[in-house]
Amino acid sequence: MDMKKIAVVDGVRTPFIKAWTLFDAIPAQKLGAMCVTELLQRTEIDPRLIDEVIIGCVGQPIDAANVARVISLYAGVPKDKKAYTVNRNCASGFESVTSAAEKILTGQDEVVIAGGSTAAFAAALSAAADGARVALIEPTDWVGGQLTSSGVPAVDEAWHKIKREGAEPYNVSAIARTPANITPNFLALLQA
Repeated sequence: MDMKKIAVVDGVRTPFIKAWTLFDAIPAQKLGAMCVTELLQRTEIDPRLIDEVIIGCVGQPIDAANVARVISLYAGVPKDKKAYTVNRNCASGFESVTSAAEKILTGQDEVVIAGGSTAAFAAALSAAADGARVALIEPTDWVGGQLTSSGVPAVDEAWHKIKREGAEPYNVSAIARTPANITPNFLALLQA
């Protein structure tokens, strides 16, 4: 099998901020479009060369049901280009990257923008602004036998006293290791 090489050319993200501050009035699709626009400017890639935009998103905004498409159009990617949204809960952003790699490796696309966006906390934050408190619920197994409570990772982090300052270096190193791990693992999956 003749395998193509994949290159991650550049990346852009919004800064970490506290809730109800700088980005309070900016919806997920606008923030995503700001990142894609900046990415296109930095790399000087002609938007007409983009084959597809894949965005991972948990809890898509109600006014942007396919948030990848909305981000793509807001960022100036031509409307004849493909765009779709993936949802794999907390791994949605990573899922978009692996989906992009799959598209390139299988020859379906050559240039793909992949990223993550979230609006999952919008409902909880809106409720909290009105005084409601978010309750951690017991996990349920009604979705394909999978535990689905989104509070579980937060409880685990609190239980093990993992603070953001401690988790961030691990997250950064995991992202740095990703390109080295994608090729052997992805090839094994293709050959299985």
